[in-house]
Amino acid sequence: MSGRSLSQDRRFLALLGRTLASEGEYAAEIEGTIPPGLRGTLYRNGPGRFERGGVRKPLLLDGDGMVQRFRIADGGVSYRNRFVRTDKYVAEEAAGAYRHATWSMRAPGGVLANIGVAKMRSQAGVTVYPAAGRLLAWDEVGLPWAVDPDSLDTIGEVSVAGPEALRVRRGKVTLKAHARFDAHSGHWMLLGVEYGPSMVLHLFVQDRDGNLLAHHSHAMPRQVYLHDFLATESHVVVLLHPLVLSPLPFVMGTASFVQCLRWRPEQGMVVAAIDKAGHDAPLLLDAPAAYMWHGLNAFRDGDSLVVDWVGFDAPDHFVGPDPALAAIMEGRQGDGRSAGTVRRMVIDLARRRLVHETVADGNFEFPSVAPGQSCRRHRFGYVNSAGCGDPFADGLARIDTVTGDVRAFHFGPGTHVGEPVLAEGEGGEAWLLAQCLDGAGERSFLAVFDAGRVEDGPVARAWCRHHLPASFHGSWVPAP
Repeated sequence: MSGRSLSQDRRFLALLGRTLASEGEYAAEIEGTIPPGLRGTLYRNGPGRFERGGVRKPLLLDGDGMVQRFRIADGGVSYRNRFVRTDKYVAEEAAGAYRHATWSMRAPGGVLANIGVAKMRSQAGVTVYPAAGRLLAWDEVGLPWAVDPDSLDTIGEVSVAGPEALRVRRGKVTLKAHARFDAHSGHWMLLGVEYGPSMVLHLFVQDRDGNLLAHHSHAMPRQVYLHDFLATESHVVVLLHPLVLSPLPFVMGTASFVQCLRWRPEQGMVVAAIDKAGHDAPLLLDAPAAYMWHGLNAFRDGDSLVVDWVGFDAPDHFVGPDPALAAIMEGRQGDGRSAGTVRRMVIDLARRRLVHETVADGNFEFPSVAPGQSCRRHRFGYVNSAGCGDPFADGLARIDTVTGDVRAFHFGPGTHVGEPVLAEGEGGEAWLLAQCLDGAGERSFLAVFDAGRVEDGPVARAWCRHHLPASFHGSWVPAP
C-alpha cells in the first residue's frame, strides 16, 4: 500500500486535506428522516486550513482549527462553521503566510526562529468541549480557546490549570487535547506533560465550573509522546507507549516536534495508574508495546481498574518511512498496515499487576461511550471502522465489551467516516452521529444511526453544500 496513488474511489483522501476557506451558515439537505426525538447540537473540531503563501502543511493532523455546529431540531439540520481566531491565525491571516511553528512544521527563519518550546503556537484544532456556557477548543499547545456556542465567534484564551496556567501558556507544560469528565462527580480531569531531564506528568482536577480542586505532578521513567489518557472515579491511567521523544533537536530549533519521534517497540510499554487525589505515588507496571491514540473508557471494579482502549501494534500510519497521515498531503495513500483493535487492560491495584486481552479484532479508531458512563462502568463502545491494512475508515461499529460482539455498517471505499458521537434523547433513545465525506460527489454529510441497530445503516443524512476537511472530535449538547 505504501506510495500508492489515490484511485477514483479513494478521492475522499485528497479532500480530507483540502482547505475549506469559506465560513457560513445554511440549512442542510435532508435525505431520509431525522428522528423527532433527536434535538440538540453537535459540535465538531479539526483542521480547516492547510496552506498559506504557497506553503502546505506536511501532516494531516496539523492545521488551523475550524469549529463546526450541526444544530438539529424539528427534522432539520442547520450547519455553521468558523475558524478559531487564535493569535497565530490572526497574525498569519494578516500576513498571508505562515509565521509560527506548529508541531509538524518549523517557523520560517531557520534555527534562531525555532529555538525553544515557546516558539510553537496553538491552532485550537483538535477537540471541542462545552463548559460553563462556552465551547473550549483545544490542541496540544497552550491554553484552550473559548468560542461562543451559538455564533462560534472566538472569545479568547481560557486560564486553566490554576497557578500553572502561565507555564502552560508559555509552552513549558503542554496540556493534552483530551480531557476526561466524570458525569457523576462533575470532575474534569486534564493532563499536562512537561519535558526536560525527565518527563513530568501534571494532573489537574476541576469541578464542572472550572474551579481547580487539585494539582499534582509526577516524574515518569521515559520521555514519550502521548495524545490521550483514561480516568476512573479514583485514578487516572496513562499509557507510556514507546513512541519516544528526543527533545534536544526540537528545543535547539533544528527539527519539528514530530520529526523527533521514534517508535521503539523493544522498550515495551509502561502503564501508570495515578491516584486522582494525589495521596499515593503512581503505580508503574510493564506491558507489551502498543500505541494508543484514544482511550474508550475506564472504570473501577473493586481493587481493580478496567481500561478499554484502541491499540495499534505500531503507529506506522503516523511515524516511519512513509506514514499515511503525511503521504495524504502529497496525494498518496502511504503506509498504515497496523490495525487498531479494541483492547482491555485490568490493573490489580492490590497485587500490583495487570492482565490484558483483545476485546474485538478488526480495524477501529475514535472510540466513545455514552457520556453518562464516562469514568464509570460501561458495556458498549462506539468506533469508526476500516478494512484490514487501511488507515482510513469507511464505516462505524458498536462493540459489546462483555461478549466481543461487533455490529458494523460500511458505506464502502468511496466514503470516509469520522468519529461517532452518541446523542441521547428522552425515553432511552440514542443515536450515533458521524461526519462523513463522499469522495465521488466531493460533499460531506452528517449520518444519523440508531445506536442500537448500527448494522442497519443510517436513518438519515444531512448533506452539506461542500466538502469538509478532516474533523477529529466532537461533543453533543442536547436541547434544553
